[in-house]
Amino acid sequence: MKKYSIENLIIVHKHILEFFKDNEELNREYIITEIPLETLKSIFCAEKNDDELYLSYTVNESQAEKINGHLKTKISFDFEKFEYYFQQYGEYKE
Repeated sequence: MKKYSIENLIIVHKHILEFFKDNEELNREYIITEIPLETLKSIFCAEKNDDELYLSYTVNESQAEKINGHLKTKISFDFEKFEYYFQQYGEYKE
């Protein structure tokens, strides 16, 4: 069995990453694991062969509004100062 298979998947972490526009340094990570994958698929247009959204996706203002609509604790997006990316990754059994 391959290590990176669905059978070995323990948990999937979903984040919005906030980077400073002026120096591209990471400022903050927001955990958005409460949003189901199917909902995220309706927000982001998946790249070819990325049905599970494991690539990194830029977040625009419209997508940010949709994301906040599914969060208990809203993210204070500031598109003047920051750039935002959606990213998710899995943890797998050894």
